[in-house]
Amino acid sequence: MRRGKLYALLVRFDKKELRLFHRFVRSPYYNQNEKFVVFLEIILKAMENKNQEAMMRENIMLQMFPDKKFDIKLFKYLSNQLLKLGEHFLAIRFFEQEGHTPSFYSMDAFVEKGLSKHYNYALGQIQGALTKEVARNESYHYNMYRLKSIEAKHFDRQKIRKTNTLLQEKIDTLDLYYFSSKLRLTCQVLNNQGFLAGTYKPRLSEGLIQLLKEEDFSEIPSIDYYLKLYDLLTEGKEQYFETMQKTLFKRPFMFPREEMKELYFIIINYCIRQLRKNTNNQFYLSRLFEIYKEGIDSEVLLENGFISPWTYKNIVKVGLRLRDFEGTKSFIIDYQNQLEEKFREDAFHYNMAELFYFKGELENALDHLIKVQYSDVYYVLGAKSLLIKVYYETDEFDPLDSLLASFGTYLRRNRMVTETVREPISNFIKCLKKIIRGRNNQDELVTYINEIGALADKKWLLQKISELK
Repeated sequence: MRRGKLYALLVRFDKKELRLFHRFVRSPYYNQNEKFVVFLEIILKAMENKNQEAMMRENIMLQMFPDKKFDIKLFKYLSNQLLKLGEHFLAIRFFEQEGHTPSFYSMDAFVEKGLSKHYNYALGQIQGALTKEVARNESYHYNMYRLKSIEAKHFDRQKIRKTNTLLQEKIDTLDLYYFSSKLRLTCQVLNNQGFLAGTYKPRLSEGLIQLLKEEDFSEIPSIDYYLKLYDLLTEGKEQYFETMQKTLFKRPFMFPREEMKELYFIIINYCIRQLRKNTNNQFYLSRLFEIYKEGIDSEVLLENGFISPWTYKNIVKVGLRLRDFEGTKSFIIDYQNQLEEKFREDAFHYNMAELFYFKGELENALDHLIKVQYSDVYYVLGAKSLLIKVYYETDEFDPLDSLLASFGTYLRRNRMVTETVREPISNFIKCLKKIIRGRNNQDELVTYINEIGALADKKWLLQKISELK
């Protein structure tokens, strides 16, 4: 039972959904076979009691048919039929949560049935709801297109001898939806091409771009903003970037929150790509810091009301590269309470350690590192790597040797560390061991480091070799 698709579906339902599904199966409109109700109730009871033995298919069937032998065909039939009911229930649940979609279907039905009073009331309701929407993104334009389609259909059913102007409105709203959707998807593709392997063919013609630029879409943010974003991603001019950043900050509600979050990360990724080309580009470093801060202050970059510990860490790294030590320290302290409690202590102490290490205050860095409790595997990797550097730079070679050995073992045994992450750090440990042992062979050490492959903190290792006497 636990391996089947029915069980896989049921365990994804929360308690409220399980209660609603039970009512759904009991409804004679959706199900007229009482056996499916009993079958579900037996399964739900076993799930609630976490009774694995009761979940066995033989025991489920024994409860339903105590006087019959186990019939695998009957069990499969019951399971498949209940699965179909579950899938139907899930489809209806998502349909009911799909914004204005149920209203559009009701309006369409009113048109088909000739219920003009019902139609006119529903039309007023949906027009009022759409007018109040602040976020005018592609979904808004799609809903406007659907509305105009139903209005045009209703007009035709009236048999009025008059030009149906709604057809033009239907075309106009379709254009707005298409242009908005095409531009957004193209910008997503251009963003992904900078980080992920794969071949995309967005097919956004220069003719269409030119057409859009010749029209005035300043009041249509889903076209105006994405058109400028397209120019930024394809031409990479700083004036485009500044326009994007200002608009993002000034109009935090022009799109739904998830779409705003997507836009923030496209702009953040663009900054990162520019910094890969020139690691000391102060313009994009400072802008990256500003964008992260604004994204948190506007709550766009928060996840369930909290700052992600990795976003927190990234902001600190940007601040340190800017050498804005006071601003970075203020951020670490002021925003620590916006981290989830389970990450808070480790994130605070690790990032304070990074700050002090960057400033050359190694003792203070060590004080914070020893307070990291390793709530997350990536904080383990970061903290241990930083502790290795501190031990090396303070000539604490006994604890350094011990840490290099234990850290190597940790990397080999921990299955949560992927090979992509493991290899550069393992190579870092190998290189540092060679540096400690072969201090008089600087040329050989440099060659070894340059040929080893994936390597973490390569710049730091080469610097330590240059400091050898």
